[in-house]
Formats: sequence, C-alpha cells, structure tokens
Amino acid sequence: VVTVSAPFHGTPIARNLAWADEALLVPLHLLSILTSRDQLRLTGRAALALLGLRELVLGMPASQDRVIPAFLIGVDEATADQVRRFLKRVVNDTGALDDLPPERMRASEADLAATDHPALASFVSVAPRPARGLLRRFHPLDAPSRRILYALAHRMATPEPRDAIPPLPLGPWIGGRPRWFAEEGANDGVVPAGSQTVGRLAAGIVHGDHLDVVGHFDAEGGSGTFFKSGAGFDRERFAALWRAVAARIRTGARADLR
Repeated sequence: VVTVSAPFHGTPIARNLAWADEALLVPLHLLSILTSRDQLRLTGRAALALLGLRELVLGMPASQDRVIPAFLIGVDEATADQVRRFLKRVVNDTGALDDLPPERMRASEADLAATDHPALASFVSVAPRPARGLLRRFHPLDAPSRRILYALAHRMATPEPRDAIPPLPLGPWIGGRPRWFAEEGANDGVVPAGSQTVGRLAAGIVHGDHLDVVGHFDAEGGSGTFFKSGAGFDRERFAALWRAVAARIRTGARADLR
C-alpha cells in the first residue's frame, strides 16, 4: 500500500472547518439545484471579463487563470449534469469533517499501527508558511484570492499541542530540501507533515502543497490550482514524485512475486 499526503493522524483543518458542515450546506444544496449549462457559461464569461480587465489595468498576463473560465464557457449539458451530481454528493456526505480531526483519528491510527503490514509506504508533502516572504517573492496582486485561501488553509492545518501530531517524518527529499524549511507546524495546506505516516519513516518527502502533488499547480504541465502556496511546484518535481511512487509499487510487486 502506497499513500501520498494521507492524514493517518488526522488533520486540524477538519475540526476548524466543522462550522462549514452547517454554514455551507444550504448554499451547496442550492448550487446543486440551480447549476445548469447556461449558468456555468455565464460565470465563465464574467470571470474572463474580470481577468481581461486585470490584464489591461495591471499589465498582468492571465494565461493559467483562464483555464477554469474557458472550461466553463465550453461546458456541455452532460458535464453540467456531472457538476450538479458532484455537488449533491458533497451535500449528502460531509462525514469526513467529523472523522478526520486528530482526536477522532487516534483510534484508527492505533489500529493501523498494530497491524502486520510491512509494505505500507507513505510519501509526505510539505509547503511554505504563508508569511515567509510570499509577498516579497511574488507580485502581491498575482492571484491574491488564492494566496489568501492558502494562508487560511495553512493556518487551519497547523497542529496545536493538544493534537499530539508526531514530528516531521524522516526520509529522502524528492527534488531537494528547500533552504527556508522549518519543521515546526509543517503542513501542506491541508494535512500536517507529521500526520502523513504511521511511523517516523517516509518513503519520500516533497516540497509542494496538498493540491500540487495531484497535478494542480500553475507551472507548465499543471492544470491550475486553488492554492498559491509559493512552493514553486513544477512538472519536473511532479514527475519525480510519481516516478518514486511507481518505483515503490514495482519494488513491492517484485517482493510479492518472490
């Protein structure tokens, strides 16, 4: 079994978003009813107009930011129906918010640690702290909403002493360890780094946020993302991570054949 960014010890963001269970349920339910092809296309046109205005006023290219609006403009009825059904599933299944706080996961983690499963291998993702030079390294008006979203998510995913999250796992860095890195409170914007393994050993540690590692990043080869974490994740690091995952699976398969 190979995991990537898995919350074995839970994540504080689930507890900190518990209010969303009630606060967002009604809006999501309404969206699931009202979403149609025409409404999605209208949203896409409005988003493209705002991006064009930003480019005109600030001179900032918006090629990556155009991905989602362009998709919305071209959406067909079948895809709109999939969006509606997805939203309904979100409305009908919010149980993970109750299951994933660290205090709730301790029993599951104890059960898992007691099993005889030596083939369990975990890859860990960790991203920068939002306050560590993001505004100095990037234009402050470059994707401000995604910066704010990441900053909020990172804060909510930072463990507190009561969470009893283990320290950063030990393991090789894929693509190199960044110079800025600090272990205290390390997380990827969704899951604390110390929560991502059952024991202290990681099969690999990668510098990227929770969405980067599944292909949602801004650089060439990515599909755009909701986060602007400042991790500088790119196609090369993405490929290195998943080559390492594939190699681990291949090694496990050969051991099983023996």
